[in-house]
Amino acid sequence: MNSPRLPRQISRLAVTGGGTGGHVVPALNLLEAARRELGAAILYIGTPGNLEERLALEKGIPFAGIPTSGFMGKSMRAKLTAVARVLPGVSESLRVLKDFRPDLLVGTGGYVQVPSVLAAALLGIPAFLLEPNGVTGWANRLLKPFAAGVVLPYGDKGPTGIPLGGGADPIDRAENVFRVC
Repeated sequence: MNSPRLPRQISRLAVTGGGTGGHVVPALNLLEAARRELGAAILYIGTPGNLEERLALEKGIPFAGIPTSGFMGKSMRAKLTAVARVLPGVSESLRVLKDFRPDLLVGTGGYVQVPSVLAAALLGIPAFLLEPNGVTGWANRLLKPFAAGVVLPYGDKGPTGIPLGGGADPIDRAENVFRVC
């Protein structure tokens, strides 16, 4: 871990993100790696009733639900609903983060990470954003000023990793994300 904004040791890790497999799979792999490799207490923060809740519970990963909804490409009514959910989502995220007390929050993308990353900033909990895409997503662009850093698939020293699985390829391994945070 190279950032001075990170704790020396991660004993409690919260990960937020969801909506699609591209956000959920890296989140689950980060959480499993933290539990296995760091012995950390873990928590997945996602949208209740969505893919992330089902998969987290199947894997025995504690889950906290923050109701959110999409914004981009939606009708004006859906956009207003999404915006109206942000403040209550931040409030609920504050409660969840105060109760869990993570050393670090990692956002893997999606609208659900917005209230949790904002709450982490309010509480002084360092948050890193995982950006697996060539073009930074809307939520990560919005949240970048509130984050301790952004982990990209490739850094100055080569691949950093998007944790899609436990394969031998360095770009596929979760521990590489912990290394570059």
